[in-house]
Amino acid sequence: MLENEVKKYAALNSLAKQNGTVIFGGGEDTAIPLCELKQAFSIEGELYNRSISGLSVDDAAVAFDLCAAPLCPDAVLLHL
Repeated sequence: MLENEVKKYAALNSLAKQNGTVIFGGGEDTAIPLCELKQAFSIEGELYNRSISGLSVDDAAVAFDLCAAPLCPDAVLLHL
C-alpha cells in the first residue's frame, strides 16, 4: 500500500467533518473534480475523495479502513 497516501489522508481526516460522502477508488479516481461533481448533482453536505493511485483490490479493504472509514461516511461511491 502507498504509505504516503495513507499519511496524507490521515492528516486530512483530522480536519474533516464526518457523515458526508466519500469517493473511494484507485488510479483515475484521484482526479475526480469534487466541486464540479457537487454542483452538477446538487450534492448537499461534505464530499471527500479518498482514492489512492495504484490501489489494488487486495489492498482495498485495509486502505478503506485507514483512509475512508474514519470519516464515518453516510455514503460511499466505490470504484475498484
